[in-house]
Formats: sequence, structure tokens, C-alpha cells
Amino acid sequence: MKKLLLLICSFLTFSSFVVKASHMMGGEITWTCHATGTYVFQLKFYRDCNGIPGPNAVNLVTNASIGTIPLTLVSQVDISPVGSGCPTCANPQNYPTAVEEFVYRSSLVVLSGTPPASGWYFYYDDCCRNSAIINLDATGGGMQILRAVMYAGSNFTPGICNDNSPQFAERPSIGLCNSDTVNYANSALDPDLDSLVYDWGKPLDGSSWPFTNYPFAAGFSFSSPLPSSSLNPANVNATLDPATGIINFYSVTTGAFVTVTKVSSYKCGQLVAEVFREVEIVLLNCPINTGPISTNHSPQFGTGNQTEVFTLLAGDSISLPLSISDFEFLNTPTPSMQVVALQSNSIAFGTNDTSSTSGCLIPPCATMNHPSPYSTSFPSLSEELNWVTACAHAGFNNGCLQHQRTFHFVFRANDNFCPANGVRYKNVIVNVTGPLIYQIGNDLAVSYPGVTLQWYLNGVPIQGATDTIITPTQSGVYTVMCSTGSGCQMLSNAVNRSFAGIENPTIEPTLSVYPNPLNSGQQLQVLVSNFTAGQQVININDISGRTVKTFTIELHNTTEHLAFDITELKAGIYQFSISNSSGLHQNSFVVK
Repeated sequence: MKKLLLLICSFLTFSSFVVKASHMMGGEITWTCHATGTYVFQLKFYRDCNGIPGPNAVNLVTNASIGTIPLTLVSQVDISPVGSGCPTCANPQNYPTAVEEFVYRSSLVVLSGTPPASGWYFYYDDCCRNSAIINLDATGGGMQILRAVMYAGSNFTPGICNDNSPQFAERPSIGLCNSDTVNYANSALDPDLDSLVYDWGKPLDGSSWPFTNYPFAAGFSFSSPLPSSSLNPANVNATLDPATGIINFYSVTTGAFVTVTKVSSYKCGQLVAEVFREVEIVLLNCPINTGPISTNHSPQFGTGNQTEVFTLLAGDSISLPLSISDFEFLNTPTPSMQVVALQSNSIAFGTNDTSSTSGCLIPPCATMNHPSPYSTSFPSLSEELNWVTACAHAGFNNGCLQHQRTFHFVFRANDNFCPANGVRYKNVIVNVTGPLIYQIGNDLAVSYPGVTLQWYLNGVPIQGATDTIITPTQSGVYTVMCSTGSGCQMLSNAVNRSFAGIENPTIEPTLSVYPNPLNSGQQLQVLVSNFTAGQQVININDISGRTVKTFTIELHNTTEHLAFDITELKAGIYQFSISNSSGLHQNSFVVK
């Protein structure tokens, strides 16, 4: 009888979404540069399969001189949850998790002129919003507006496509289970390796640009769009990581909630694009009627943190093991274990995520052991990210040459639970740097074999300064350009040297660990640069934060090479840290 009542209540809950549903659940606008120097605009439209059909074509409205950009339908894909018995667009089963993705694309577009300081806007509007949405106020006009903004930057050339916008790495998961610690991402990748910053965006209302902010219901705001502890003390307020776009929250509250994620793209420190993904997140009850656990939970990554950051000197390699598991049952009459899958995305991956020679922005490409998405018939799986970096990765020029380039890897784990798959994200950030300048007494030095060096003072080449060591004689900022035989160039870090007498350069302490990864039994080599001589406390922590080894050493020079015996460390990811009077300095390493 209890199960019957549960089924009746669940049906009534889902029916309330359907009766009031429109067809549009969100979307985003992006653009790419074509080989001809023109723009190609794209709009993704997420449709509630219980609502009316999506349009066959759409128009973007813009304040660029072209005025309107027509887009035609090029793709229509069911992105409903994956699993036996899950709702689909062909058979929605009255579930709001049955969703279809429509992709619209323009022909080649020429944009003449230069964007104003406020940018060129591009928008698409549609009526009407789902009236079952909980976090928006009923006083709103019901309009839904998708938008993006293009800015000029310093190197903008009129009539030519200057920059690709950020591209969202994964399709959104519209339906999620409540009573689960949600780890959800609207992460993006930038084809130009521009820097990305994430923030909450505001849903819009009205009939023309710049529109008005859509009013929120009591207890919600654009920066708190999901159920918070003010609605139920058991809820945990949502947070958005500005570096990765990962959203974390916990909610026992069910319903449909509008969220907007804004991704801002910076080229050489200047804002060049803003793209917005607006999407409904539908939180559902996900009961499991068999097994010891009563509600579904997302898969777990077995190693590492939600976000991991690695810094490599160009030429170094990384091998990062990944594992996911979900040992819960499906909600079926006969107990059946769930199956997990892993999706991987990065502009650094090669073809099918398995080629190291082709398919990526800058070869050599990063690889996985299996094509993505990867799944087995088991509730757990193991994978590995492998990448050998090169000069070209640090030396990539997107309008300015920088000391460090950042590559993002986005991993999405999901189970096959119905009516909503459990999902969890992991972001791996790999910084590939050029050579580092370090201090030897009053001299500055750089060590990177097999390259031609040229020292610069305040951006101007120093005549004859092509050795690995230089003795500064003037105040200013010193850098080194390293060039390989193939023509690749890398820029070092910048060192500010001042002469009011002779002072030490203002240079940040750095530490490098290698080999990384290393085999169990090898010595861990550590190069510390620009540290204050004296006593240093060194800790090695495992992935849980537990300190597994501690050393106290005396540095006699500001730059020293150290070796540590770590033979007793088991395979895993560790954090190496040095604590001294200047603060805490850290780096990660992997034991295979």
C-alpha cells in the first residue's frame, strides 16, 4: 500500500510539471571562426519533450550592423537520461527529464565595424516560460531570452573573425535527484586558450535589449537560484566555482529551478566574450525500492579532489589515474546493480580521446585509454589521463605570448538510474609553463636545455645577452625568450630587479617536483627556487589531507636541489608542501 501511495504521489508531482510546461527549458548562444575569417553562430535550444515541438529555424537579433542573423536547424538529439526504462522524447512517461537538444547554425557571417565598449549583443527570445518553475516570481512576463556578448579587445580587426567564444563542454543534465550532494558543471572550453571566469547570470524578461531582470520568488535570487537553507534547514546553499563552473549543493526540496551560468573570456587580460547558459534544473524524488539504500546518489570519483591543479614545465608529462564507482541498485522489481559511464572533454585530447598525434589544438595530444564516452557493464571502471607536453603548449600565441598556458580537462561520471541519472563532475587543470628564472647570488639564471636564449629588459632585447646566466646592471623587468630549432618560442616568468644599491629581485618562491609521476621506490627530486635560506618544514600529505611524511631541513642557498626517500608511499596522489616565514608553497605529485 505504501508503494502504491508513493507511485500516486510521484505521478501527481511529475504531472504538475507537464500540465503547465512550455517547450523551452533553456539554451545558449556561441560562435566560432571559420577558415575564411568569417563567423559561424550557433544556438542550442533545450526542449521539454512533453511540450510543443521546437522551431525549424530561429533568428538572432544583434546591434551589429547586420541586424539579424538567421539560423537553420542542423541537429535534433534526444538527451534524456540513459538507462533501461528511462523516459525518452518518444515516450516521455510524463517525466520532465525527457529533453531534446535542437542545434541551429548560421551560414558564414561577416560583421563589419567594431563593437562598442558595451559590446555587440546577440539574443533570441521565446515565450513562454514553464509556469511550474518555483524560483521565478509570477509577476514576470514569461519571456525567456538567450544571449551572448562580443567585445573588441585590443587586437580586434573589423570584418574578420578575431576570436572564438567559449564552448560549453557538456550537454546539461536537466533532471537531478534530490537528497543527493549534487556536483554539477556548466564548464566550458575555449578554442583560443583564453582565460575563463564563471559567475551566476541573471535571467531576463521583456521585449527588447537590454531587457529587464526577471523577478525572483521569495527565498531565491540570481546568485542563489537553487533551494537554500532558508527554505529547508536540511538544504545546503549552492556555490559556483569561478575557475571551473562546478556548482555544488544539497537539496531535499523538489521542483523546477531556472539557473543562468555566465562564462567570461579574457584574451591577454582583456574581456572579449560573454556567453550564458540558461537551463532549468528539475529536482526529483529518486526512490530505490530494493537494496539497503532508499534513494539514488551520484557516482563517486575514487581518487583526487573535485578540482585538481598540476603545473608542468613544458616537456614534462602527466599520468593521472581516474576511477568511478556506484554500487547502488536500480529502481527495479528485481535487484540490479547500476552501470557507470565516463565522458571526457578537452581541446587537448586527440581524435576519439586516444590519438596522441592528431585531433587536438596543439600536438602532442592528451589521451585516455578508451574512446569517450567509456562504459562497462559493471558499477565501476578505471581510466587514465596521459599527456606529454611540449614547447608548443607553453608557447601557444593567441595574440600575446605568456609564461604559462592553462589546459582544462572536464570529466563527467553518470549512472543509469531512472528517471534521472546521477551525475558528478571532476575538473583537472594543467598549467604548462615556460622556463623559470632563478637567482644565483646577484645573477639571474635559467635552465632549459636545447634552446636558444635571448634576455629582455622591459620588453627590449639586451644585446649579446644569450647565455643561461646574466648579471643585471639596470633596474627593470627581466625576462627570457627561449626558442627551439623548430621555431617554437616560450616566455619565462618576469623578474623585477631594482638598483638602489643592489637589492634582491622581487621574485616569487617556486618549487618543482620530478619525475612526476614516479614509480614506487624512486627518489622524489625537488628543485626549490628563490626561497629564503634557513629552516624549512616539509610535509607530504595524501589525498585525504593526512600527513604521511614530515621533514625539517636547512636551506643554505636560495635555490637548491633536494632528494627525498619516499619508498614506503603507496600508489596515489600526494601534496608536497614547504612551510616557512614567507608562507605555504605546494605542488602535487603522483606515485604509480
